[in-house]
Amino acid sequence: MTGDRWRRIADQIEDVDVSLSLGRRFCVVVSDLLSADKASLALVVNHATSWIEGSDDAAVILDEQQFSLGDGPSFLAVDSLAPVMAIDMNSPEALRRWPAFAPVAIRHDAIAVFSFPLRVGEARLGVMSAYRSRPGELTAAEYADGLVLASLATMALLQQQAGVSPGDLAAAFLPGVTHQSPVQLAAGMVSEQLDIPIIEALVRLRAYAYSHEQSVNSVARSVISRELAFHEEEEQ
Repeated sequence: MTGDRWRRIADQIEDVDVSLSLGRRFCVVVSDLLSADKASLALVVNHATSWIEGSDDAAVILDEQQFSLGDGPSFLAVDSLAPVMAIDMNSPEALRRWPAFAPVAIRHDAIAVFSFPLRVGEARLGVMSAYRSRPGELTAAEYADGLVLASLATMALLQQQAGVSPGDLAAAFLPGVTHQSPVQLAAGMVSEQLDIPIIEALVRLRAYAYSHEQSVNSVARSVISRELAFHEEEEQ
């Protein structure tokens, strides 16, 4: 039965619109199989995100907020290397457990959060998360599907990092990975605007995104399109 589940889920991922990056296709299937409103995949290095693919901007923001705050189910899943099931972010228990992130989740209508670590042994690669606008647990079948999806995502990411030849399944992750480039471009523009080093400009971008509850990519796009400019006298 386990083999059948793997094959069924892998086939479902393959059946999603091939014009989408593999990361986005995973998010589509995660949302479907876990009855979620949105989903995300994040790569994590030293407990900080290096890449996030989401089913929408809200999913990306929710991941970024957790790793900026160092608080939340996705952050804990990476830290503990175990799945974390938050069935009601409005509950007193959730508010005590995640005092910084729970209010953010509620504002973004993420009432239930299910996070599965992407791991190889004790090595932490990232996390896969599903967000629901209603409270409630995963069914046994949904939980099993989540474990398989996390394993498939881990395998695909490892293949991509190993430099597989074009045409392999994992190569489809590449369109999503390139979303870091606009951030670098925006950092260069902010560096010029404020006459500061690139590293500090990246910090300013992330601080602005955090304080305005936006994704870093969204802020970067606003900078590149010149809808947003940074000025030294402004509080970021």
